Amino acid sequence: MKIKIKIDNINYGELAVKCMPLIRDNLSVDDGPVPKLLSGLTVLPPGMVRSMLNALPDEKKDELAAYLINKNKEQIITDITRYMQGQGIDVEISDLTVEE
Repeated sequence: MKIKIKIDNINYGELAVKCMPLIRDNLSVDDGPVPKLLSGLTVLPPGMVRSMLNALPDEKKDELAAYLINKNKEQIITDITRYMQGQGIDVEISDLTVEE
């Protein structure tokens, strides 16, 4: 079964602040412009990260959000599974992919 969720609004700054520490050590600037940008942001205070992301075009913010979610998918899957089980719903999520 596939379940699709459409997100119309996301707080890009908070997503970056929460997810970047989880992937900081796995960023390789050789993988393209998104990891290179994120690598530069990891050394900044959270307030500056939020401000810088707010200044980006929506297309670039969507690209960054998709990258961060996909890179953190194992932790997100674990958290969703725990939440569902806490609600009495036995579920096994096999994958999570975010596309722009």
